[in-house]
Amino acid sequence: MTTRNDMVLIAGGGPVGMSTALALALKGIPVTVLEAAATFADDPRASSIHPATLDLLEPLGLEEEIMALGHRVSTWQFWDRVEGPVVKLHLDELEGLTNHPFRIQLEQHVLCGLILKRLQALGAEVRFETRVTGVSQDDNRVQVEVETPTGSETLTGAYLVAADGGRSTIRKALDIPFEGYSLSELFVVVTTLHDFSRYGYEDACHFADPDEWATLFRVPNGKDRPFWRISMPVLPGIPREEAARFDVCADRLRILLDEGDSVEILHSNLYGVHQRVAARFREGRILLAGDAAHVNGPTGALGMNFGIQDAIFLADQLARVYETGADAALDRYDRQRRTLAEAILQTQPQRIKQRLETREPEERRRRNEALRQMGADPARRLEFLKEQCMLNSVQEALAIA
Repeated sequence: MTTRNDMVLIAGGGPVGMSTALALALKGIPVTVLEAAATFADDPRASSIHPATLDLLEPLGLEEEIMALGHRVSTWQFWDRVEGPVVKLHLDELEGLTNHPFRIQLEQHVLCGLILKRLQALGAEVRFETRVTGVSQDDNRVQVEVETPTGSETLTGAYLVAADGGRSTIRKALDIPFEGYSLSELFVVVTTLHDFSRYGYEDACHFADPDEWATLFRVPNGKDRPFWRISMPVLPGIPREEAARFDVCADRLRILLDEGDSVEILHSNLYGVHQRVAARFREGRILLAGDAAHVNGPTGALGMNFGIQDAIFLADQLARVYETGADAALDRYDRQRRTLAEAILQTQPQRIKQRLETREPEERRRRNEALRQMGADPARRLEFLKEQCMLNSVQEALAIA
């Protein structure tokens, strides 16, 4: 048995668990990260970092590397299949409200690698191939059972952060309800080197169509040519086993291209969409964060961002517990993050999706006109950007006592 009664154990080495660990380590709180995989998964996953999240990451000392490795996105475009470009928003209008009036596109495994180097420099431990299989707790400590390549082991710490994903072993072990619903639709995300900017698409673009809507993002790949990442619903009639096939995906992308053009697919991933929030984010000395606490649809690029914001807020509240010896701050974490998860993650992705797939022609015309009017009104435009870039959500969380 490994024992350290002041340790915070963190299950999950994704961006949420790693951000939590670094934020705590910088406050002088000992941490150990337990990651089931042998390394950070480098398949295409979340890559968008919003201005509000960049503000929260800045004190972690990652700024220079994030800016150097990431792709800076300063515009955001709405496009209609029939009408073409509808409105283009400029994130630099957020100047003065954030230190980062732009988005950064950076693969989550790259961000995790940057955090790992910082943690190692601070002497914090990140254990790969260490899978959490069970948990227990009393008034003074948490015990975690893990499986490693050399056998089973028991770890003991003061607190446990469950950042172990949407299928969280820890949440299930605690029997915490994961309330919400799952969509019947399937979605596919593809990665390609094809340059969509040649057609007029901006680096962040929402393409509206009743059936074949898509979101497009330009993502750095560490080489000269960037990736483009496109998320889109699987069309009716396409069997599940065929939906992620490269030829099927390439054919699906033709609506975004000029006639005669074709796309070479490098990667595709099929997934379902779930909208769920855990009934509580705290169970004694165990705290849920990221997908273990909430899952949501992909539109809006909120999942990783909201999870990293969980991490920073949780680290702040845990630091108060260490400073004062009173754990009431952990109840505030639950109130802050669960309230916002229910208000934002369960509504905003669906609103964006509904905007993209509006079917009735007159309603689509009204939607496009409303977007144009918003784009022409400085006050409305700014409020829209503040909401979509998550600046409002951070302020709303801070206002919750």
